[in-house]
Amino acid sequence: PAPVSAPEPAAAAPAVALAAMPDGDAAARPNIAAAVGADDDLRKIKGIGPKLDDLCRSLGVRRFDQIAAWGASEIAEVDSHLGNFRGRIERDEWVAQAILLATGREAEWEAQWGGGTNS
Repeated sequence: PAPVSAPEPAAAAPAVALAAMPDGDAAARPNIAAAVGADDDLRKIKGIGPKLDDLCRSLGVRRFDQIAAWGASEIAEVDSHLGNFRGRIERDEWVAQAILLATGREAEWEAQWGGGTNS
């Protein structure tokens, strides 16, 4: 009898970019409090550029006060949805920045993180 070769390993499933998921796909969103009110310009937070801004919005993250209210569990929940951007919330201190921006303490934020918007 002819020798039997080992089966070919299954190809890995193609990665799906979270930002490309439909906005209404609740299963793809982290379990966090919904944003209430008009959207903020999240790119003002140092470390959030256009791609990460789009990803955040697709996950339902849209306001400074929303980020400012995050504790360890919300950070972990959102971080688990960030793909290649994992770790950025804590490394770039989003919560500390968002607290200042949400409470109108822009001069204090600017002194600590510098002004401008990420491009």
